[in-house]
Amino acid sequence: MASRKFGWHSGTLTAQDGKFRGDLYVQDDIVFSDVSAGTLGVTGGIDMSNTTSAIGIDLGGTFSTAAINVDGTAAKGISITGATTAIYVTGASADDGAIYVGITGRADVTTGYETFFKMEGNLDSTGSAGGVKTRGLHINLSRSAAIVANGDSRDQALKIDIKDSVGDHTAGYFIRAMDVKSEFDASGKTITALYGVNFTAEVDNGTATDYMNASFNSKCDGIVTNDLVNVRIYDESQGSITGDLIGLQFATKNVAPATGIREHVMEVTCADSTGWQNLFHFTDAAGGTTTCDTDAICTASSVDSDGAIRVDIAGTAYYIPVFNAAHTTNSW
Repeated sequence: MASRKFGWHSGTLTAQDGKFRGDLYVQDDIVFSDVSAGTLGVTGGIDMSNTTSAIGIDLGGTFSTAAINVDGTAAKGISITGATTAIYVTGASADDGAIYVGITGRADVTTGYETFFKMEGNLDSTGSAGGVKTRGLHINLSRSAAIVANGDSRDQALKIDIKDSVGDHTAGYFIRAMDVKSEFDASGKTITALYGVNFTAEVDNGTATDYMNASFNSKCDGIVTNDLVNVRIYDESQGSITGDLIGLQFATKNVAPATGIREHVMEVTCADSTGWQNLFHFTDAAGGTTTCDTDAICTASSVDSDGAIRVDIAGTAYYIPVFNAAHTTNSW
């Protein structure tokens, strides 16, 4: 018997335990019928590098907790390399989403950054065709059926929420829903363009009741000890700029709208409030520099104004006179 191979064409082999010093080849399935204690314990590893099946691991049953549970002290729970599509998820998503990352506690981090979801990569342009776009994260959603069962519905490609319900932090703590940064750092080199954020909204066909490219909503029902600023444009450039340094630019392009005009560069409105007290508020910087010329440079009928707002139109400077509250004699 020792020199003969053990085998059969049909039947069942029943045993308490089995130990194999060589390899175990299974042509069909391995079934663990005891749902309460049927497990496969592997001290080493499972190598599926030579599989020729369309699917390496098929988990098609119903699992009360999870189809795959990764636990322990491994540095990486799941490591995937060499795949064109590393993770491919299809099917309807539940309330938790198609991919859910829920982390409690924190790592032993005293300095640096603690990250729940991290994506890193080297953008290699070898062999890239013209017009190639390299994206770190691409979200592409589309709706093919109308929502008619209920109203007030919204489709959102990306939703970010962050909330602090504790307070009493050490001074210097703050929260941000999103930090976006694009950087060019190559001395002596040139890049065509650099954008921090680019928003585009389009109505290709049909009718949209409201249209906004960007909407900033602010609401404070508590206390703000310093200024409440809805949108801030902060510039600290110190390099060489050939053209103008522009804080805010409004530009138009292509065919004019059907009305033939674009009515307003800027509109100031209010609802259910007392409105805005000042259209502009010019303040002096801490270093003593002025944000608006306050010299009496505008004159009419020999009456000086208290200052002026400069407007540049096609290279020609024009001045709008301003008067302070104490100015009482003028012919404007």
